[in-house]
Parts: sequence; C-alpha cells; structure tokens
Amino acid sequence: MKLSLQDYQGVHFSFNILALYLNRLLVQFGSGVIGIFQVIFLFEKFNQSVSAVALVYVGMFSLTLLLTPLS
Repeated sequence: MKLSLQDYQGVHFSFNILALYLNRLLVQFGSGVIGIFQVIFLFEKFNQSVSAVALVYVGMFSLTLLLTPLS
C-alpha cells in the first residue's frame, strides 16, 4: 500500500491535534538546539578537555541506561 500527500488533502485536524503537534515540534527543536550547544558549553567549562566532556556523556548515558527500566 503506497501513501501519498494527495491521500491527506481532505483531512482537517482539530485545533487540539495541531497544538499537540506544535508542542512536540517545539520540544524536539529545543532539545536539538540544547544538544548542539551543550557540548560546546561543557567543552569550555572543562577547560577544553575532550576527555572530560566524553566522561560526562558516558555518565549521563549510563545513568539513563540504568534508570530507564525503573521508570
């Protein structure tokens, strides 16, 4: 089954669905921007030490790995 944009031309979404979509779009965009500039901020904060920044990320991802099953 192949879907195209023409299949959705007659669909009108409610305001609540559009607001939810906009909310998710803004959250993902904000997270992406923070993700890009967080590396630069940490790099400058740790006196341009790549190993310190990598260690912070290893710690964050390890914590996420351990706590995700509990949630």
